[in-house]
Amino acid sequence: MKFKAVRIMFILIVIGSSGVNLLAGDSDLLPYTMLAGAALLLLNGMSELNRSNPTNWGYMSLAVSLFLLIVSIEGFLS
Repeated sequence: MKFKAVRIMFILIVIGSSGVNLLAGDSDLLPYTMLAGAALLLLNGMSELNRSNPTNWGYMSLAVSLFLLIVSIEGFLS
């Protein structure tokens, strides 16, 4: 519940930057989109693991978040 405002902010960043990438046909914002997506998945995984009965989806979200973080860092460096 306490991550709700931050989660909404990351959702809007992902949707906005994806829309700009799609409409402009430019992939300059793609690493930022992936970084925001990684942060969103990280928040979802943490909130899933903090529930009363955590499931494996929390661990899966954390793993995918780590992968997206690595890919976005690679995108920043190239």
